[in-house]
Amino acid sequence: MIKKNGIIVTEGQVWSIGKTTRKMVKEINDLGYEIGEQVEILNDFMCNLIKVRDLETGIRFDVTSKNLGRLIRQREC
Repeated sequence: MIKKNGIIVTEGQVWSIGKTTRKMVKEINDLGYEIGEQVEILNDFMCNLIKVRDLETGIRFDVTSKNLGRLIRQREC
């Protein structure tokens, strides 16, 4: 179980990510474009890494809970 700000991180949630994280993802993946500020949590939680999908571009990458900013919305049931 991974928590951020007392909230359990679960599949389907949308979180913000910061400028530094976006810059790092862009550089590591050698992208010629910017990624968005919001990511959706996917269902892979391995070794404290969280698989996310950028809502703007669809790019998938791993982050840690410290890379997440604030919870934007919960999964809709």
